[in-house]
Amino acid sequence: MATTLRRRGKTPKKRTPSPSTQAAAVSNRRQEEESLLVRHQRAFNAEAGFFDKLYEPHTLTTLALMLYFVYYSILHGSNSSQVDGLKQGAFLAAIVFLTYGCLQFRDSEMVRPHPVLWRFVHSAGILYLLFLAFLLPFDLPTSRRFVSHIHPMLGKKQPQLLGYAEDCRLFPPDVDSIFSYPIVKMALFDEYMIAHALGYIIKALIVRDWRVLCLLSFGFEVLEVSFQHALPNLNECWWDRLFLDILGANLAGMCLGMWLVKLFKSHPYDWIGNAMSNLTSKKGKARRVLRQFTPYSYDTFNWKMFDSPRRFGAVMILVAAFLTSEVAFFYFKYHLWIGSINPIYLLWMLIRTMLAVHSIREWYAFNSDDDEPSATRQHRRLGQNCWVHIALISFEVLLVRKWNEEAQMLWPPKRIVICWGATSTLVVVWMLLRFFNIRKCGIGVGIGIGDKSEPKSRYLWLLALACLPLVYLFLWDMHRTGAYYPSKPTEKGSLLLFQ
Repeated sequence: MATTLRRRGKTPKKRTPSPSTQAAAVSNRRQEEESLLVRHQRAFNAEAGFFDKLYEPHTLTTLALMLYFVYYSILHGSNSSQVDGLKQGAFLAAIVFLTYGCLQFRDSEMVRPHPVLWRFVHSAGILYLLFLAFLLPFDLPTSRRFVSHIHPMLGKKQPQLLGYAEDCRLFPPDVDSIFSYPIVKMALFDEYMIAHALGYIIKALIVRDWRVLCLLSFGFEVLEVSFQHALPNLNECWWDRLFLDILGANLAGMCLGMWLVKLFKSHPYDWIGNAMSNLTSKKGKARRVLRQFTPYSYDTFNWKMFDSPRRFGAVMILVAAFLTSEVAFFYFKYHLWIGSINPIYLLWMLIRTMLAVHSIREWYAFNSDDDEPSATRQHRRLGQNCWVHIALISFEVLLVRKWNEEAQMLWPPKRIVICWGATSTLVVVWMLLRFFNIRKCGIGVGIGIGDKSEPKSRYLWLLALACLPLVYLFLWDMHRTGAYYPSKPTEKGSLLLFQ
C-alpha cells in the first residue's frame, strides 16, 4: 500500500516529444505559413480554365516584342536635340521597367480581370515613386520644367479664377428661373458633382465600412476649411459644403457604393465550374467573359476599430492616409500648374485608385490576423502594394513641404492649429482610458493592460468630445460664408511654425 502511495506521489517526468510528433508540428507550421500562397494558387488554378493561353507567361515572346518596339523607336525617333534624346531615353526606360514588372513581379490578392493588370499598376506606382524621389533635390521652377516635358499641357500656369465663395446667397435677387439658383445649377450642371459621387462610390467599394466613410467625408471638408487660406479653390460656400458635398454627392455615393458592396457580397461565386469548356451556349460564354471584370471573391471588411489599440490605430492611419493624399494632390496641382482635365492627370488618378484598391486590401489583411496561428503572425509582412502606397504619400508630403517653403506659403491660422491639436489630444486620452487601465497607485499613476471585459462603449463620450473642435471649425466657416454678403475673407495663415 505504501509503495502504491509513493508511486502515486511521484512527480511525472517530462516526456520529450517523439520524432514523429516533432515532424508533424513542423509540417503544421509550414502549412500555416504557406496558407496564403496556397489560397492564391487555388484562385489562379480556377481562373486558368478561362482562356488558358492568357494565363501562360509568354516571357520570350514579350521580350521579343519589347526589343522590336525599342529598336523601332530608336530608328524612327527624332533626336535633333539633347532634350529630345533625354525624353526618348526616359520613355524607353519606363517601357522596359513596366514590361519587366508585368512579367516578373509577384502577385498579391487580386486576380481579376488578369494578374498582369495588377502587376502593371504596381510597376506604375514604383515608377511614380522614383519620379518623386528624382524631383526632391530640385527647386519648384525646375520641377515645373521637368513635368512640362512629359505632356505639353503640364507645367503651364493655369488661369487664376477669382471670386471663390464671395456670393453665397442661396436666393440671389437677379435669378430668372429655378435652374439659375446657384445650388440647383451646381447640382445639375457641374461635372465635379459627378466626380464627387463617383469618388465615394469607389471609396465605399474599397473601404466597405460606413464609419470609415463618414470620417473621410467629414474629415475632408474640415481639411478644406483648414487649408483654404493657401489654396483658394478650397474656399466654398456653406450650402456647397453641407448640401452638395456632405449631404449630396458624398452621401449618394456612399449609399450606392455600400449597396454595391452588399450586392457583391451576396453574389454566388462559381470557383469550380467556370471553365470555357463547360459552357456550351454563346450566351453563357458571353456572360463568362463579362464576369471576368467582376471580383473573384468579395467580403465585407470588419475593421473592429474599438476592439484593440492596434485596430483603432489601423483605422486612424487609413483615414489619415486618405485625407493626406487628397490634400497633397491639391497642392501638387497648385504648385506644378496641372489642370483638372489633363489626360496625364486623369490617367494617374485611375492608376492611383487601382493601387489603393489593392493596398487597402493588404492593409486590412495586415491588421486583421488576430485569429490566425501564432506562427503565421510572427512572419507578418506588409503587402507590396500597401508599402508602395505609403511611400508615395510620404514622398508627396516631403515635396509639398519643400515647395511650400520655397513659395513662402503660410501655415494654417492659430484657430485651425488649436482645434486640430485639441482633437488629437482628446483622441490620445481616449485611447489611454479605453485600451489601458489608468489607476492610482499610491501617489503616482500606473498604466497597465486594461480589462478586455470592459464594454466597447466605455468613454465614447470622450471620443465624441474630441470631434467638437472640428465641428466648430466647420460651423464657423459656414457662418463666415453664410451670414455676410459678400462673405468674409479667409483668415490669414501663420509664419510661426517656419521659425
